Amino acid sequence: MAGAACNRPLTILIIGAGTSGLAAAELLGQHPDFKIFILEASNKIGGRIKTQQVNDGDGILELGASFIHGSEDNPVYEIARQNNIDITTTTSMDKQKYRYCIESGQSINSTTFNEIRNFYYSCIEMCKQFTTHKLPLPEGINSVGAFMKNRLRQRLLDLHEREKSAFASVFKCYELLECIDSACRSLFDLQLKDYGEYQELNGHHWTFKNGYHDFIQLLANNLNKSNTIIQLNSTVQLIDYSCHDQDITTDLKSVTSHEYPIHVRCQDGKIYAADHVICTLPLGVLKEVSNTLFNPALSTSKLQAIHRLGFGTVNKVHLFYKKPFWNDDNLRLIFVWNDDEYKYVNDRILVLNQDDSWLRNVYAVSSCKHCNGVLVFWIVGSAAEEIENFPDSRVSNSLTNLLKVYMHDPHIELPYKIVKSNWYNNPYSRGSYSYVSSQATGQDFQLIEDPLLSKHHNSPLIMFAGEATHKHYYSTVHGAYLSGRREALRLLHSHGLK
Repeated sequence: MAGAACNRPLTILIIGAGTSGLAAAELLGQHPDFKIFILEASNKIGGRIKTQQVNDGDGILELGASFIHGSEDNPVYEIARQNNIDITTTTSMDKQKYRYCIESGQSINSTTFNEIRNFYYSCIEMCKQFTTHKLPLPEGINSVGAFMKNRLRQRLLDLHEREKSAFASVFKCYELLECIDSACRSLFDLQLKDYGEYQELNGHHWTFKNGYHDFIQLLANNLNKSNTIIQLNSTVQLIDYSCHDQDITTDLKSVTSHEYPIHVRCQDGKIYAADHVICTLPLGVLKEVSNTLFNPALSTSKLQAIHRLGFGTVNKVHLFYKKPFWNDDNLRLIFVWNDDEYKYVNDRILVLNQDDSWLRNVYAVSSCKHCNGVLVFWIVGSAAEEIENFPDSRVSNSLTNLLKVYMHDPHIELPYKIVKSNWYNNPYSRGSYSYVSSQATGQDFQLIEDPLLSKHHNSPLIMFAGEATHKHYYSTVHGAYLSGRREALRLLHSHGLK
């Protein structure tokens, strides 16, 4: 029995009630020998899953995670199916359904688009092969961006200047999509050697008909059957494990029992004693607090891995209209911006003032799948961070002007409401998801994952979960879920449980 050594149930503290924290608690909660507390800093569960009801409950917005990425061997998909949660395949990943808004004004036919698209993805596959086939990197090229730029330059050698402009602008469009997939500012931010560590799951992409919160609520409901307590508005300030192999010598001795090896202090002054801790803080938060959160301090190698890995921001802006001005229920526009290096002399240039330069980081706009009369814009790079500090009116005006140009309608009215995500300034996320930065390696995921062990028993004392701890499925909900299950299993195995 897990608690036999100390004649009491073992107390497990899970920091964070996102997907990974709930997944860990769900598995551990099946064992009566564990008493589980989940400490969540915000006022909600779900972490970077954030489904918001609007229009008096008639519609929803997905301000955070939107997709189930693949169905084959995807636990999120399997859970949804097994529990009859409504999900639907999405056409938003089908680029053939989009209309392209070309800044240069050039007419680019579908054959040319497909040719450029195929060339782009052949280059992406070559990038992955440096990892999967352990190929040596080209001399002087260490980032995905540098490799792609070199391939593009070679491809354009025999083209006319006007053709170069068209080819490069469409190529750049797909690069912007990759920035969304990776949450990076530029492909130059991505490490080439380990770019192929990420593994895509086969099958369709899916969305939750009533929002991703259905998945989170299912996990939370499963905890009601176990000895699990979720404490919201509980920001952890200190994880003190200094006494796990010695008598207590800290100030915590007067308020906690010495038989617990770990003591966690929250900002509200409450102190929790625990036998084990599973830390699921987002990488963006760890970057901010990891130097002071733990006592003793984390190892230099772990701290360096936390700071090397990339953690970027992707934001969505929702514009609400009382009467939609678009005719198609499935409006989808992709913006094809000029490539400055290959601009043709006769190319049209959309004149933007300095305040609107961020618009060139708008990748696409589409009608909201789950809410009538709403358009959703996807914004990446530095602009995704910048617009969080802009007044809503400024964002609304700029995006409306963009629509006027590319929908050829100067009479488009301003929306009556705007809702934008704010993941960068959110103190409980500090960004959207992780990537292998040009300073990092795939091994950094493992360095962050590695648990802190008890010196006497060599058993896991403090464990780490979250999408940024999964070497192959980072940046995804299924990666977060699997990482939580992984740490729960690690803990169970250390106590001889299955």
